[in-house]
Amino acid sequence: MSEGFEKLKSIGAQKIHEKTHIAKHHVQALLHESFDEMTKVQFIGFISILEREYTFRLPDLRERGLEHFKGLSKSFEEESQVFFTPKKKKNNTFLYILLALILLISGIIYNNLNHEKSLDEQNATYEELQIQEKEIEEIPEIFEENNTTNELINIQESNATQETQELVVLEKSLVIVPRTRLWIGYINTNTHQKYQKTITEPLEFDGEKDWLLYLGHGNIEIVLHGETIGYKKADNMRFSYQDGELKEIDLQEFKSLNRGNKW
Repeated sequence: MSEGFEKLKSIGAQKIHEKTHIAKHHVQALLHESFDEMTKVQFIGFISILEREYTFRLPDLRERGLEHFKGLSKSFEEESQVFFTPKKKKNNTFLYILLALILLISGIIYNNLNHEKSLDEQNATYEELQIQEKEIEEIPEIFEENNTTNELINIQESNATQETQELVVLEKSLVIVPRTRLWIGYINTNTHQKYQKTITEPLEFDGEKDWLLYLGHGNIEIVLHGETIGYKKADNMRFSYQDGELKEIDLQEFKSLNRGNKW
């Protein structure tokens, strides 16, 4: 256990809450390593705030937390794979039929070359040959059925591979982590619905949607898809979040994206 984590425990949840403005139940969850009480994005934001406010690192706590969330992601992937279509065994009926026909025809030819047969035996042999010729004519149909089965197996394997690739696509996420009390306005650019609030704890956004952000100051950290970006500005800041990409913009760009409105 790291020295920084021991210091946090000695400080206590109440004092940490008063200094960082992180909710007390979240602080207690961090001190007891109860990571189920929060999301992965919140966990990363809380660690960033604690390391900034107390000027010491928490590598062991960060590693254990990320390992916990990694385990949850792996469990989800294993559960998803239950629905994959199992591979079907290949049908070898065609090979067995062909081998049997070869052996049977070879035996008939051998008997015809080495033994004289009566007329009745010859007639019987002729009828047997007719039956075998009919079975040989049916072989292409069996072969076609086997090809169809193999094509279905290939399609199922391709679909299973595609679904596995989709599982590992990184989740889009956007979190604003204030260093001090912060007013923030945000607009869903698809619906143009506006929201505003004053925050002291991390604010998480739906990373699959597009947003316009208006911040009262720039003394913040932004966690974008798990990567932390720090800012230290006293003035207002504006951002555009489109298709998973975050960009700092000026007032003119903000107005053009907000149908000519400053807010």
